[in-house]
Amino acid sequence: MLPAVLRSALRRATPLWILPLMALATLAVAPTTALAAEQTITSAGPLEEIIIGDELNCQVQHADDTVFAFYEETTLLGDCGTFVAYNTDLYAPSQFQAASFDSTDYTLVSQSAVAGTGSLADPFRIVTVVDAGTDLRITQTDSYVVGQESYRTDIQLTNLSDAPLAVNVYRAGDCFLQDSDDGFGGFNAVTGAVSCVAPVIPDDETSGPGDRIIEWFPISPGSSHYEASFDEVWGAIDSQAAFPGTCECDTFQDNGAGLSWTLNLTAGGTASVSHLTTFAPLGVAPLVATKTADAATSAPGAPNGYTITITNPNAGSIALDTITDTLPAGFAYVTGSSTGVTTANPVIAGQNLTWSGPFAVPANGSIMLHFNVTVSATPGTHTNQAGGTATGTTVTPSGPTAPITVAGAAVTTPTPTATPTGAPPPNTASGGSGNGSTAVLTLAVLAAASLGALAAANARISRARRR
Repeated sequence: MLPAVLRSALRRATPLWILPLMALATLAVAPTTALAAEQTITSAGPLEEIIIGDELNCQVQHADDTVFAFYEETTLLGDCGTFVAYNTDLYAPSQFQAASFDSTDYTLVSQSAVAGTGSLADPFRIVTVVDAGTDLRITQTDSYVVGQESYRTDIQLTNLSDAPLAVNVYRAGDCFLQDSDDGFGGFNAVTGAVSCVAPVIPDDETSGPGDRIIEWFPISPGSSHYEASFDEVWGAIDSQAAFPGTCECDTFQDNGAGLSWTLNLTAGGTASVSHLTTFAPLGVAPLVATKTADAATSAPGAPNGYTITITNPNAGSIALDTITDTLPAGFAYVTGSSTGVTTANPVIAGQNLTWSGPFAVPANGSIMLHFNVTVSATPGTHTNQAGGTATGTTVTPSGPTAPITVAGAAVTTPTPTATPTGAPPPNTASGGSGNGSTAVLTLAVLAAASLGALAAANARISRARRR
Protein backbone atom coordinates (compact mmCIF):
# COMPACT_ATOMS: atom_id res chain seq x y z
CA MET A 1 0.00 0.00 0.00
CA LEU A 2 1.30 3.46 -0.86
CA PRO A 3 1.96 5.69 2.17
CA ALA A 4 -1.10 7.75 3.02
CA VAL A 5 0.87 11.02 3.06
CA LEU A 6 1.71 10.63 -0.66
CA ARG A 7 -1.70 9.60 -1.85
CA SER A 8 -3.49 12.92 -2.22
CA ALA A 9 -0.79 14.58 -4.31
CA LEU A 10 -0.26 11.52 -6.49
CA ARG A 11 -3.90 11.04 -7.37
CA ARG A 12 -4.47 14.70 -8.29
CA ALA A 13 -1.73 15.15 -10.86
CA THR A 14 -0.24 11.80 -11.83
CA PRO A 15 0.89 11.48 -15.46
CA LEU A 16 -0.68 8.52 -17.19
CA TRP A 17 2.70 6.95 -17.98
CA ILE A 18 3.52 6.52 -14.29
CA LEU A 19 0.32 4.66 -13.33
CA PRO A 20 1.70 1.21 -14.26
CA LEU A 21 4.83 1.94 -12.18
CA MET A 22 2.64 2.92 -9.22
CA ALA A 23 0.73 -0.32 -9.58
CA LEU A 24 3.94 -2.33 -9.59
CA ALA A 25 5.22 -0.45 -6.56
CA THR A 26 2.03 -1.09 -4.72
CA LEU A 27 2.19 -4.80 -5.50
CA ALA A 28 5.79 -4.91 -4.37
CA VAL A 29 5.03 -3.63 -0.89
CA ALA A 30 1.54 -5.01 -0.42
CA PRO A 31 1.10 -7.81 2.11
CA THR A 32 0.13 -11.21 0.78
CA THR A 33 -3.42 -11.02 2.11
CA ALA A 34 -6.32 -12.83 0.47
CA LEU A 35 -8.72 -10.49 -1.27
CA ALA A 36 -11.88 -9.78 0.66
CA ALA A 37 -15.23 -10.93 -0.71
CA GLU A 38 -18.38 -8.84 -0.83
CA GLN A 39 -22.12 -8.77 -1.46
CA THR A 40 -23.77 -6.11 -3.62
CA ILE A 41 -27.27 -4.63 -3.40
CA THR A 42 -28.18 -3.61 -6.96
CA SER A 43 -31.25 -1.48 -7.61
CA ALA A 44 -32.84 1.17 -9.81
CA GLY A 45 -31.38 3.73 -7.45
CA PRO A 46 -30.71 6.42 -6.66
CA LEU A 47 -28.19 4.23 -4.79
CA GLU A 48 -27.58 1.88 -7.70
CA GLU A 49 -24.98 -0.25 -5.93
CA ILE A 50 -24.28 -0.73 -2.21
CA ILE A 51 -21.27 -3.00 -1.73
CA ILE A 52 -20.54 -4.53 1.68
CA GLY A 53 -17.31 -6.44 2.18
CA ASP A 54 -16.98 -9.47 4.43
CA GLU A 55 -14.55 -7.38 6.53
CA LEU A 56 -17.16 -4.60 6.91
CA ASN A 57 -15.79 -2.33 4.16
CA CYS A 58 -18.33 -0.39 2.11
CA GLN A 59 -18.71 1.30 -1.26
CA VAL A 60 -21.63 3.07 -2.97
CA GLN A 61 -22.50 4.05 -6.54
CA HIS A 62 -24.94 6.99 -6.79
CA ALA A 63 -26.98 7.49 -9.94
CA ASP A 64 -25.69 11.07 -10.34
CA ASP A 65 -22.00 10.09 -10.31
CA THR A 66 -19.75 8.30 -12.77
CA VAL A 67 -17.49 6.73 -10.12
CA PHE A 68 -17.93 5.36 -6.61
CA ALA A 69 -18.58 7.65 -3.62
CA PHE A 70 -15.57 6.61 -1.49
CA TYR A 71 -11.87 6.56 -2.29
CA GLU A 72 -10.51 4.58 -4.12
CA GLU A 73 -13.33 5.65 -6.43
CA THR A 74 -12.71 2.81 -8.92
CA THR A 75 -12.48 -0.09 -6.43
CA LEU A 76 -15.35 -2.27 -5.24
CA LEU A 77 -14.31 -1.97 -1.60
CA GLY A 78 -13.65 1.64 -0.70
CA ASP A 79 -12.04 3.33 2.27
CA CYS A 80 -15.26 3.19 4.23
CA GLY A 81 -16.26 0.82 6.97
CA THR A 82 -16.72 -0.29 10.57
CA PHE A 83 -13.98 -0.29 13.21
CA VAL A 84 -13.98 -1.31 16.89
CA ALA A 85 -11.46 -0.82 19.69
CA TYR A 86 -11.34 -2.48 23.10
CA ASN A 87 -8.69 -3.65 25.56
CA THR A 88 -6.05 -1.50 23.73
CA ASP A 89 -6.64 -3.37 20.44
CA LEU A 90 -8.10 -1.91 17.23
CA TYR A 91 -9.94 -4.15 14.76
CA ALA A 92 -10.40 -3.00 11.16
CA PRO A 93 -10.80 -4.21 7.56
CA SER A 94 -7.46 -5.55 6.31
CA GLN A 95 -7.54 -3.81 2.94
CA PHE A 96 -7.70 -0.04 2.72
CA GLN A 97 -6.33 1.98 -0.19
CA ALA A 98 -4.99 4.99 1.69
CA ALA A 99 -4.81 4.16 5.36
CA SER A 100 -2.45 2.12 7.47
CA PHE A 101 -3.78 1.12 10.88
CA ASP A 102 -2.03 -0.52 13.80
CA SER A 103 -4.86 -3.02 13.88
CA THR A 104 -5.92 -6.66 13.85
CA ASP A 105 -8.03 -8.10 11.05
CA TYR A 106 -11.57 -9.28 11.65
CA THR A 107 -12.31 -13.00 11.53
CA LEU A 108 -15.22 -13.77 9.23
CA VAL A 109 -18.03 -15.84 10.72
CA SER A 110 -20.57 -15.48 7.92
CA GLN A 111 -21.99 -13.15 5.29
CA SER A 112 -25.48 -13.64 3.87
CA ALA A 113 -26.56 -13.25 0.29
CA VAL A 114 -28.71 -10.22 -0.47
CA ALA A 115 -32.22 -10.77 0.89
CA GLY A 116 -35.46 -8.78 0.61
CA THR A 117 -37.36 -7.12 -2.22
CA GLY A 118 -36.25 -3.53 -1.68
CA SER A 119 -39.64 -2.36 -0.41
CA LEU A 120 -40.30 -0.38 2.77
CA ALA A 121 -41.77 -3.49 4.39
CA ASP A 122 -39.03 -5.79 3.08
CA PRO A 123 -35.80 -3.84 2.40
CA PHE A 124 -32.81 -5.30 0.62
CA ARG A 125 -30.38 -6.40 3.32
CA ILE A 126 -27.00 -8.02 3.88
CA VAL A 127 -26.04 -9.53 7.24
CA THR A 128 -22.32 -9.84 7.98
CA VAL A 129 -20.97 -11.49 11.15
CA VAL A 130 -17.32 -11.13 12.18
CA ASP A 131 -15.33 -11.66 15.36
CA ALA A 132 -13.02 -8.97 16.71
CA GLY A 133 -10.58 -11.13 18.64
CA THR A 134 -11.98 -13.77 20.94
CA ASP A 135 -14.13 -11.54 23.14
CA LEU A 136 -16.35 -9.57 20.75
CA ARG A 137 -18.73 -10.55 17.95
CA ILE A 138 -20.14 -8.01 15.49
CA THR A 139 -23.38 -8.65 13.61
CA GLN A 140 -23.91 -5.91 11.02
CA THR A 141 -27.07 -5.52 8.94
CA ASP A 142 -26.98 -3.13 5.98
CA SER A 143 -30.38 -2.44 4.40
CA TYR A 144 -31.80 -0.33 1.57
CA VAL A 145 -35.25 0.72 0.37
CA VAL A 146 -35.31 1.43 -3.36
CA GLY A 147 -35.89 5.11 -4.12
CA GLN A 148 -34.29 6.43 -0.94
CA GLU A 149 -31.13 8.53 -0.80
CA SER A 150 -29.69 6.65 2.18
CA TYR A 151 -29.00 3.14 3.37
CA ARG A 152 -29.15 1.95 6.96
CA THR A 153 -26.50 0.18 9.05
CA ASP A 154 -27.41 -1.65 12.28
CA ILE A 155 -24.52 -3.02 14.35
CA GLN A 156 -25.01 -5.43 17.25
CA LEU A 157 -22.05 -6.10 19.53
CA THR A 158 -21.99 -9.25 21.67
CA ASN A 159 -19.56 -9.67 24.53
CA LEU A 160 -18.31 -13.26 24.33
CA SER A 161 -16.27 -12.99 27.51
CA ASP A 162 -17.12 -13.33 31.20
CA ALA A 163 -15.90 -9.79 31.99
CA PRO A 164 -17.29 -6.34 31.13
CA LEU A 165 -15.99 -4.65 27.97
CA ALA A 166 -15.69 -0.94 27.10
CA VAL A 167 -15.85 -0.65 23.31
CA ASN A 168 -15.46 2.26 20.88
CA VAL A 169 -17.34 1.71 17.61
CA TYR A 170 -16.55 3.81 14.53
CA ARG A 171 -18.31 4.27 11.19
CA ALA A 172 -16.33 6.46 8.80
CA GLY A 173 -15.27 6.99 5.21
CA ASP A 174 -12.91 8.89 2.88
CA CYS A 175 -15.28 10.89 0.69
CA PHE A 176 -15.07 11.05 -3.11
CA LEU A 177 -18.20 13.12 -3.57
CA GLN A 178 -19.60 14.31 -6.88
CA ASP A 179 -16.68 12.65 -8.71
CA SER A 180 -14.24 14.80 -6.73
CA ASP A 181 -11.86 14.14 -3.86
CA ASP A 182 -12.00 17.58 -2.21
CA GLY A 183 -14.81 19.24 -0.33
CA PHE A 184 -16.07 21.08 2.72
CA GLY A 185 -17.64 19.68 5.89
CA GLY A 186 -20.98 19.98 7.62
CA PHE A 187 -22.52 19.27 11.03
CA ASN A 188 -26.15 19.46 12.17
CA ALA A 189 -26.36 20.17 15.90
CA VAL A 190 -30.05 19.17 15.97
CA THR A 191 -29.58 15.65 14.59
CA GLY A 192 -25.89 15.03 15.33
CA ALA A 193 -25.26 14.23 11.65
CA VAL A 194 -21.84 14.94 10.12
CA SER A 195 -21.10 15.20 6.41
CA CYS A 196 -18.73 15.82 3.55
CA VAL A 197 -20.10 18.65 1.37
CA ALA A 198 -19.23 19.11 -2.29
CA PRO A 199 -18.53 22.63 -3.64
CA VAL A 200 -21.06 24.27 -5.93
CA ILE A 201 -18.60 23.74 -8.80
CA PRO A 202 -16.60 20.50 -8.48
CA ASP A 203 -12.99 21.09 -7.41
CA ASP A 204 -13.59 24.86 -7.17
CA GLU A 205 -12.98 26.06 -3.63
CA THR A 206 -14.09 29.61 -4.45
CA SER A 207 -17.59 28.46 -5.39
CA GLY A 208 -18.32 27.58 -1.75
CA PRO A 209 -20.28 24.66 -0.24
CA GLY A 210 -23.01 23.23 -2.46
CA ASP A 211 -25.94 20.89 -1.98
CA ARG A 212 -24.37 17.45 -2.53
CA ILE A 213 -23.50 15.61 0.68
CA ILE A 214 -22.35 12.28 2.07
CA GLU A 215 -23.74 12.24 5.59
CA TRP A 216 -23.49 9.94 8.61
CA PHE A 217 -26.85 10.40 10.35
CA PRO A 218 -27.07 8.81 13.84
CA ILE A 219 -30.19 6.89 14.79
CA SER A 220 -28.81 5.65 18.10
CA PRO A 221 -28.13 8.30 20.76
CA GLY A 222 -24.73 9.08 22.26
CA SER A 223 -22.68 9.45 19.07
CA SER A 224 -19.64 11.70 18.59
CA HIS A 225 -18.75 13.14 15.19
CA TYR A 226 -15.61 14.12 13.30
CA GLU A 227 -14.93 15.78 9.93
CA ALA A 228 -11.37 16.61 8.88
CA SER A 229 -8.77 15.55 6.31
CA PHE A 230 -9.01 11.86 5.53
CA ASP A 231 -5.72 11.06 7.29
CA GLU A 232 -6.78 12.91 10.44
CA VAL A 233 -9.99 10.83 10.55
CA TRP A 234 -8.01 7.59 10.18
CA GLY A 235 -5.53 8.82 12.78
CA ALA A 236 -8.33 9.44 15.26
CA ILE A 237 -9.54 5.87 14.78
CA ASP A 238 -6.00 4.55 15.12
CA SER A 239 -5.74 6.36 18.48
CA GLN A 240 -8.70 4.25 19.73
CA ALA A 241 -10.26 7.35 21.35
CA ALA A 242 -13.81 8.50 20.70
CA PHE A 243 -14.18 11.06 17.92
CA PRO A 244 -13.57 14.60 19.24
CA GLY A 245 -16.91 16.10 18.19
CA THR A 246 -15.39 18.66 15.77
CA CYS A 247 -15.84 19.67 12.15
CA GLU A 248 -13.37 21.53 9.97
CA CYS A 249 -16.46 22.58 8.06
CA ASP A 250 -15.06 25.68 6.32
CA THR A 251 -11.83 24.04 5.16
CA PHE A 252 -11.69 22.85 1.55
CA GLN A 253 -9.64 19.65 1.65
CA ASP A 254 -9.32 15.98 0.81
CA ASN A 255 -11.71 15.03 3.59
CA GLY A 256 -13.38 12.23 5.43
CA ALA A 257 -15.95 12.02 8.21
CA GLY A 258 -17.78 9.66 10.51
CA LEU A 259 -19.41 8.84 13.85
CA SER A 260 -18.29 6.95 16.94
CA TRP A 261 -20.07 5.52 20.00
CA THR A 262 -18.63 4.39 23.34
CA LEU A 263 -20.45 1.34 24.69
CA ASN A 264 -20.13 -0.59 27.94
CA LEU A 265 -21.05 -4.24 27.58
CA THR A 266 -21.74 -6.45 30.56
CA ALA A 267 -20.29 -9.95 30.62
CA GLY A 268 -22.17 -11.89 27.96
CA GLY A 269 -24.22 -8.79 27.15
CA THR A 270 -25.14 -7.06 23.90
CA ALA A 271 -25.49 -3.48 22.67
CA SER A 272 -26.46 -1.95 19.33
CA VAL A 273 -25.90 1.22 17.32
CA SER A 274 -27.57 2.36 14.10
CA HIS A 275 -27.14 5.13 11.56
CA LEU A 276 -27.97 6.17 8.02
CA THR A 277 -25.43 6.96 5.32
CA THR A 278 -27.09 9.60 3.15
CA PHE A 279 -26.07 10.70 -0.36
CA ALA A 280 -28.49 13.60 -0.81
CA PRO A 281 -28.07 15.44 -4.14
CA LEU A 282 -29.98 18.42 -2.75
CA GLY A 283 -28.42 18.42 0.70
CA VAL A 284 -31.72 17.41 2.32
CA ALA A 285 -31.28 15.70 5.69
CA PRO A 286 -33.58 12.81 6.64
CA LEU A 287 -36.69 13.42 8.71
CA VAL A 288 -36.66 11.73 12.13
CA ALA A 289 -39.47 9.61 13.60
CA THR A 290 -39.72 9.14 17.36
CA LYS A 291 -42.40 7.49 19.45
CA THR A 292 -43.56 7.39 23.06
CA ALA A 293 -46.20 5.42 24.96
CA ASP A 294 -48.83 7.08 27.14
CA ALA A 295 -48.07 4.69 30.01
CA ALA A 296 -45.12 2.38 30.58
CA THR A 297 -47.25 -0.44 32.03
CA SER A 298 -50.70 -1.84 31.34
CA ALA A 299 -52.82 -4.73 32.53
CA PRO A 300 -53.52 -7.40 29.91
CA GLY A 301 -56.15 -6.19 27.44
CA ALA A 302 -56.19 -2.65 28.91
CA PRO A 303 -56.26 0.61 26.92
CA ASN A 304 -53.10 2.65 26.25
CA GLY A 305 -51.87 5.05 23.57
CA TYR A 306 -48.92 6.25 21.50
CA THR A 307 -47.60 9.56 20.18
CA ILE A 308 -45.56 9.63 16.95
CA THR A 309 -43.43 12.73 16.31
CA ILE A 310 -41.85 13.48 12.91
CA THR A 311 -39.07 16.11 13.08
CA ASN A 312 -37.68 18.07 10.12
CA PRO A 313 -34.11 19.36 10.67
CA ASN A 314 -34.01 21.15 7.29
CA ALA A 315 -34.32 24.86 6.53
CA GLY A 316 -37.40 24.30 4.36
CA SER A 317 -40.77 22.61 4.83
CA ILE A 318 -41.07 19.01 3.61
CA ALA A 319 -44.21 17.14 2.59
CA LEU A 320 -44.57 13.81 4.35
CA ASP A 321 -46.41 11.26 2.19
CA THR A 322 -47.29 8.76 4.91
CA ILE A 323 -46.91 8.06 8.62
CA THR A 324 -46.48 4.39 9.45
CA ASP A 325 -46.55 2.30 12.59
CA THR A 326 -46.02 -1.36 13.33
CA LEU A 327 -47.95 -2.44 16.42
CA PRO A 328 -46.64 -5.23 18.68
CA ALA A 329 -48.28 -8.62 18.31
CA GLY A 330 -51.67 -8.71 20.03
CA PHE A 331 -52.09 -4.90 20.13
CA ALA A 332 -55.06 -3.34 18.30
CA TYR A 333 -55.79 0.17 17.06
CA VAL A 334 -58.88 1.82 18.57
CA THR A 335 -61.08 3.07 15.73
CA GLY A 336 -61.66 6.82 15.70
CA SER A 337 -58.87 7.62 18.16
CA SER A 338 -56.40 9.45 15.86
CA THR A 339 -55.69 13.07 16.81
CA GLY A 340 -53.06 15.65 15.96
CA VAL A 341 -51.89 16.08 12.38
CA THR A 342 -54.87 13.96 11.22
CA THR A 343 -58.08 12.52 12.68
CA ALA A 344 -58.47 9.93 9.92
CA ASN A 345 -58.23 6.25 10.68
CA PRO A 346 -55.19 4.48 9.24
CA VAL A 347 -55.26 1.74 6.66
CA ILE A 348 -54.65 -1.43 8.65
CA ALA A 349 -52.84 -4.48 7.27
CA GLY A 350 -52.14 -6.95 10.04
CA GLN A 351 -50.12 -5.01 12.64
CA ASN A 352 -49.12 -2.30 10.15
CA LEU A 353 -50.90 1.06 10.29
CA THR A 354 -50.57 3.68 7.51
CA TRP A 355 -51.92 7.24 7.60
CA SER A 356 -51.83 8.87 4.15
CA GLY A 357 -50.88 12.54 3.74
CA PRO A 358 -49.57 14.77 2.54
CA PHE A 359 -48.58 16.23 5.91
CA ALA A 360 -46.46 19.40 5.87
CA VAL A 361 -43.55 19.18 8.33
CA PRO A 362 -42.37 22.77 8.96
CA ALA A 363 -38.75 23.84 8.66
CA ASN A 364 -36.82 23.03 11.84
CA GLY A 365 -40.12 21.87 13.33
CA SER A 366 -42.23 18.77 13.84
CA ILE A 367 -45.71 17.27 13.62
CA MET A 368 -47.39 14.84 16.04
CA LEU A 369 -49.95 12.06 15.76
CA HIS A 370 -51.62 10.41 18.75
CA PHE A 371 -53.79 7.29 18.77
CA ASN A 372 -55.17 4.77 21.24
CA VAL A 373 -54.64 1.02 21.36
CA THR A 374 -55.82 -2.01 23.27
CA VAL A 375 -52.73 -3.83 24.51
CA SER A 376 -51.99 -7.52 24.19
CA ALA A 377 -53.21 -10.09 26.69
CA THR A 378 -49.72 -11.63 26.66
CA PRO A 379 -47.47 -10.54 29.57
CA GLY A 380 -44.07 -9.08 28.75
CA THR A 381 -42.47 -5.92 27.39
CA HIS A 382 -43.64 -4.96 23.91
CA THR A 383 -41.86 -2.42 21.70
CA ASN A 384 -43.10 -0.52 18.70
CA GLN A 385 -41.67 1.02 15.51
CA ALA A 386 -42.84 4.17 13.75
CA GLY A 387 -41.72 5.73 10.49
CA GLY A 388 -43.01 7.22 7.28
CA THR A 389 -42.23 8.12 3.68
CA ALA A 390 -41.43 11.40 1.97
CA THR A 391 -40.64 12.12 -1.65
CA GLY A 392 -37.01 13.09 -2.11
CA THR A 393 -35.78 12.29 1.38
CA THR A 394 -35.61 9.50 3.93
CA VAL A 395 -37.68 9.24 7.08
CA THR A 396 -35.48 7.72 9.78
CA PRO A 397 -37.58 5.09 11.58
CA SER A 398 -37.78 5.13 15.35
CA GLY A 399 -36.43 1.62 15.73
CA PRO A 400 -37.88 -0.65 18.45
CA THR A 401 -39.03 1.85 21.06
CA ALA A 402 -41.97 3.04 23.21
CA PRO A 403 -41.95 -0.07 25.43
CA ILE A 404 -45.14 -1.09 27.22
CA THR A 405 -44.87 -3.76 29.89
CA VAL A 406 -48.01 -5.89 30.13
CA ALA A 407 -48.39 -7.30 33.64
CA GLY A 408 -50.98 -7.96 36.33
CA ALA A 409 -54.55 -9.24 36.19
CA ALA A 410 -56.43 -9.09 32.91
CA VAL A 411 -59.11 -6.46 32.42
CA THR A 412 -62.45 -8.34 32.21
CA THR A 413 -66.13 -7.42 32.01
CA PRO A 414 -68.23 -8.92 34.89
CA THR A 415 -70.66 -11.65 33.77
CA PRO A 416 -74.13 -11.65 35.48
CA THR A 417 -75.17 -14.82 37.37
CA ALA A 418 -77.67 -16.80 35.34
CA THR A 419 -81.20 -17.17 36.78
CA PRO A 420 -82.04 -20.85 37.44
CA THR A 421 -84.46 -22.43 34.92
CA GLY A 422 -88.07 -22.34 36.17
CA ALA A 423 -87.34 -19.90 39.01
CA PRO A 424 -89.56 -16.86 39.42
CA PRO A 425 -88.21 -13.72 37.75
CA PRO A 426 -86.00 -11.54 39.97
CA ASN A 427 -87.73 -8.86 41.94
CA THR A 428 -86.51 -5.57 40.49
CA ALA A 429 -89.14 -3.31 41.93
CA SER A 430 -86.65 -1.79 44.32
CA GLY A 431 -83.99 -1.43 41.60
CA GLY A 432 -82.00 -4.46 42.77
CA SER A 433 -79.93 -6.52 40.38
CA GLY A 434 -80.74 -10.08 39.44
CA ASN A 435 -78.10 -11.41 41.87
CA GLY A 436 -79.51 -9.40 44.82
CA SER A 437 -83.13 -10.37 44.06
CA THR A 438 -82.19 -14.01 43.86
CA ALA A 439 -80.62 -13.74 47.31
CA VAL A 440 -83.77 -12.10 48.73
CA LEU A 441 -85.95 -14.81 47.20
CA THR A 442 -83.75 -17.51 48.70
CA LEU A 443 -84.06 -15.96 52.18
CA ALA A 444 -87.82 -15.76 51.79
CA VAL A 445 -88.07 -19.44 50.89
CA LEU A 446 -85.91 -20.38 53.88
CA ALA A 447 -88.05 -18.24 56.20
CA ALA A 448 -91.25 -19.81 54.91
CA ALA A 449 -89.83 -23.28 55.40
CA SER A 450 -88.85 -22.43 58.98
CA LEU A 451 -92.32 -21.08 59.79
CA GLY A 452 -93.92 -24.22 58.33
CA ALA A 453 -91.71 -26.46 60.42
CA LEU A 454 -92.56 -24.44 63.57
CA ALA A 455 -96.31 -24.71 62.91
CA ALA A 456 -96.06 -28.47 62.44
CA ALA A 457 -94.21 -28.82 65.75
CA ASN A 458 -96.86 -26.80 67.59
CA ALA A 459 -99.58 -29.00 66.17
CA ARG A 460 -97.88 -32.16 67.45
CA ILE A 461 -97.56 -30.64 70.93
CA SER A 462 -101.28 -29.75 70.99
CA ARG A 463 -102.33 -33.31 70.02
CA ALA A 464 -100.09 -34.76 72.71
CA ARG A 465 -101.76 -32.64 75.43
CA ARG A 466 -105.25 -33.69 74.36
CA ARG A 467 -104.29 -37.31 74.91
